[in-house]
Amino acid sequence: MNLIVKILAVVVMAIMGLVTNMDLSTHARATKYLKEDLEIAVHDAALHLDQLSLAQGKFAFDYAKAKEAFKESFNENTGLTESDYEIIEFEVLDESNSVFPVTYNATSLNFQDTFTSPTIVAIIETNVDKYFNRNSEHTVRRVASYTYKVNLDRKASPPTTVIEGIVANENGLFWVVPFTRNITSPFDPNRFHPIKNVYQPHNGVDIAIEGILNKPVVSATNGKVIFAGTITGYGNIVIVDHGGGFETRYAHLNSMNVTKGQEVVGGQVIGLVGSTGYSTGPHLHFETRINGVPYDPMIFYP
Repeated sequence: MNLIVKILAVVVMAIMGLVTNMDLSTHARATKYLKEDLEIAVHDAALHLDQLSLAQGKFAFDYAKAKEAFKESFNENTGLTESDYEIIEFEVLDESNSVFPVTYNATSLNFQDTFTSPTIVAIIETNVDKYFNRNSEHTVRRVASYTYKVNLDRKASPPTTVIEGIVANENGLFWVVPFTRNITSPFDPNRFHPIKNVYQPHNGVDIAIEGILNKPVVSATNGKVIFAGTITGYGNIVIVDHGGGFETRYAHLNSMNVTKGQEVVGGQVIGLVGSTGYSTGPHLHFETRINGVPYDPMIFYP
């Protein structure tokens, strides 16, 4: 009889051990999936940049849109609802609130990291067993971050290249595409957009001709680059501040030869003609603005 009891005890202990191992395995897998879904959600949040800040040459996130995108992505990938988890921390570190490198210290768990570029950090708390529709409690907190690989070194300056043989006009401005002066779409406050199919202002001129792809684009005059990057619609764009409220914009570039903060001279190559952003083919979209108001560039080129 005692032998039977001992055998039953061993069997029960073995079963309990197996169940425990299964619980540990399930918890580990759930935690792994949670971390992966959290990383995806942070990445999706980081796609939402503040366009006005970008246009002004400052890299910043749109906090409201980023957080909403985070929740939508996390809910979709995990199958959870907002009542199933809590966002403990959601922080954006960008050029509107940080000087890089910056060290981030979480307040809700033991987490510290140093970021050298704009970053979004999120920490959530949830019951991971909800992934498996179980009733046991395994509440955890997890953190994930996404960092843009952005060169924020304002001292970086590619070699200066000035095209020989071009001269400034009577206003002291160089024509921005030495390869051609062909205008395919003029300045028009009420143009029918060829891609969006709506009427909206065309705030500059489009310069294009066969063979223009990768031809040099030069700065209209001396100035300082206040933005060199990507903006929705514009694609790759360089914005140069010439002082006195005068600003020029060079959009849809295939590549850029300058960086934010760099001083340029008139006639200096700042990029190559491309077709990035909302574009139907290789061309340069060129704008001239005074105190933020767009004017027809051709009034400066009599």
